[in-house]
Amino acid sequence: RKGNLYELIQDTTNTILEYVKYAELLQPELEFAKKNKVYIKMPTKEFIAKIGSPERTIPSRSLKGDTARTDIFERDGQTIYSYSVKEKGKDWEVVGWRVDLPDSWIPNEKSNFSPLITTPFPALAQIYYARSELDKALEYINKLLVFEPNNKGANTYRIILLREMGKTDEAVSSLKNLTKSNPGNK
Repeated sequence: RKGNLYELIQDTTNTILEYVKYAELLQPELEFAKKNKVYIKMPTKEFIAKIGSPERTIPSRSLKGDTARTDIFERDGQTIYSYSVKEKGKDWEVVGWRVDLPDSWIPNEKSNFSPLITTPFPALAQIYYARSELDKALEYINKLLVFEPNNKGANTYRIILLREMGKTDEAVSSLKNLTKSNPGNK
């Protein structure tokens, strides 16, 4: 949240510092996503199929008033809290997860509905792009795509970055894979 404030007042140095700190804090969630091939906006049924049945489910409400829930899993010595919403007329959808929260947190803090905020990743990518630090821009777009693999804007941006970096073969390959996975999006 501090990063947002710095971004609003155009303090790029502190924006980067805060967003990088946030990205580092999300490293366990990023590794969990990579290892288990889970992502934001994934149907909760699919998440559970990959992770296994939760030990416990706690119902709640989202910030917008939708039906929400927290599923608590114990896997490989880790405690995972996943957060899902069910908007009217739709199925349950995962909006975030947390891995091994601090022991100092009380149970209610751990299970409180907490969507995963990914906005620092594209913000960092844009800042680094503007500074012509394309490797870093690509690093943060790739991290965003672990959390949001179906993000069309991020996928497009990744292809543009690859092309600008002279990685044309990789850009073309990515474009072909995206077209295969979503034939209507040409």
